[in-house]
Amino acid sequence: MPPKASQLLAKLIEKTEDELGITMNRNRRPVNTQDCKDLSSAERWRDDVGKEIDRKIEKLHTGILIRDLNDDVNKRIKEKYNWELRIRELGGPDYIRKVGTANYSASFGGVTVPGTKGYRYFGKALELPGVKELFEQAQRMQERVTPQELQSRVDADYFGLRDEEDGLLVEYERQMDNAGTSVDGSQPRIVEKQQAILE
Repeated sequence: MPPKASQLLAKLIEKTEDELGITMNRNRRPVNTQDCKDLSSAERWRDDVGKEIDRKIEKLHTGILIRDLNDDVNKRIKEKYNWELRIRELGGPDYIRKVGTANYSASFGGVTVPGTKGYRYFGKALELPGVKELFEQAQRMQERVTPQELQSRVDADYFGLRDEEDGLLVEYERQMDNAGTSVDGSQPRIVEKQQAILE
């Protein structure tokens, strides 16, 4: 490539990276938070990740590359959490305590599907085809009857203690006894067998 073309390509790449929120500095952010050894750098990288999250959530609300951006936001939330853990290990402020560990991912907004271990959906990602079904399935799961509710429904009717109150069962059993068969019609009368044994 001629020098001018490579300069133009470099500028285009830099502009695209800025628009997408990708930071490609000489001081690249370490992939593993444990590689950072000083507090000021850790706080700088934490702030950098926070800015990335904000930019990407904003893009999610506009509807650009929805699924990829949503995945990336969730990845960045985990990364920011790891930076905050590292800052605490290095003797810095405890950012997690301010929000609370249980509510950490909820502090970014979005909605989570129960049972997805904190994976959140932001903006237009809630309208994706597979996501709608996940929420509907979670709603159906919540509507299911719990064992306690089933236990509360068990009463005398369940055990058949009131079967003879209307008289229909008693009449049916009397007819079967007169016909010489058991109630289910498969075996000879048990009463006659018992009488034979007693005699």
